[in-house]
Amino acid sequence: MAQLPRTRGDVTVEWLNEVLSTSDTWTRGRVTSVGLRPIGGSDSLASDVSQLNAKVTTENGQTHQINLLLKLSDPTAEPAYDHFYRAEAHFYNSFGSEAGISIPETYFAKFDDATRRLVVLQEFLSDGQVGTDSVPLGLSDLRRMSSSLAGMHARWWDSEELSKGTGVRTFGSLIERVCGNLLDRNLNQIGRFFAEVGDHVEERFVEYFRTMPEWMPLLLARPPAHQTLIHMDCSAKNAFFPDNPSRPPILFDWAFSHSGSPAYDLAVLFMTSMASEDRSMTRQLVDEHHALLISNGIDGYTSGELWNEFQQGCMWRSYGMVVNAVSGDPARVQHVRELLPRFQDSVAMVGGLEHAGDLVSGGQERDK
Repeated sequence: MAQLPRTRGDVTVEWLNEVLSTSDTWTRGRVTSVGLRPIGGSDSLASDVSQLNAKVTTENGQTHQINLLLKLSDPTAEPAYDHFYRAEAHFYNSFGSEAGISIPETYFAKFDDATRRLVVLQEFLSDGQVGTDSVPLGLSDLRRMSSSLAGMHARWWDSEELSKGTGVRTFGSLIERVCGNLLDRNLNQIGRFFAEVGDHVEERFVEYFRTMPEWMPLLLARPPAHQTLIHMDCSAKNAFFPDNPSRPPILFDWAFSHSGSPAYDLAVLFMTSMASEDRSMTRQLVDEHHALLISNGIDGYTSGELWNEFQQGCMWRSYGMVVNAVSGDPARVQHVRELLPRFQDSVAMVGGLEHAGDLVSGGQERDK
């Protein structure tokens, strides 16, 4: 097979026909012309996303225009991003309709270790809209997302198939990397975090972030009670919302997919995509997600366990703010500045400030 394209300028008619000929689901015909329009926007921080406009000729000679979505890895990305690109290609090739949640029809997905290039070619979704981190979701769309996630969480609940055969990264591997980076004094991540975005850190959160290297390893030393497949970056920017409200959202960008607690998906969703005026609904929405798990056949998991893991998820996800703030990428730093108020509100809402203090002082976890 021809080498994967590095930039959208490398995407040719010949290359498209070659890769589409390997797809089990492509039945649209042969591509005869192609044009590309960048559509990534500010929410696409590590990839090059385009709408691919192609003219296609079918076997009976009919010609029509189609749109596809093309995702390429950022050619300037550091090697640290490779495991994200590799995980996304693996997800689309290994799960597909088995994921238990709606994902785009994917015609080609591959990461090449030698060239460090990712290519994902999918259907172009047009009967609705993609969310954005700039505009919070309403409660109805938050519930649509939660319902979709519950189906996936139940499908892979404590699954032996997930733990042994899929190649999905474990949350334990993420914990090891997070704790290692936080405790590496040479990195001085917290100091750099304050230097970049300290003016957006609320006074009550200064100690919380300052002591993160102390409390984060203690927090993450408590493994989730149950493991399932999680998206782990399911904010509005990674979901397509059909105009028909009865249809579920379609999730994409599975680069962060792991096995872990369902609460971690909820933490990202509510921290990133919930409006400030709806924060008081947090516990109710978490309890509703628990009810959805029960209705999907999950037992032996209490609403209190889900809430405690949700609190933990909100706290560990704060580290994402640190990582992006110290990345050196102006777009990522600006992203942190925009999201920090929502993240701080969420952590305060679930008692994360007090819990971090308890961990540092050797106190016990507060009873929820």
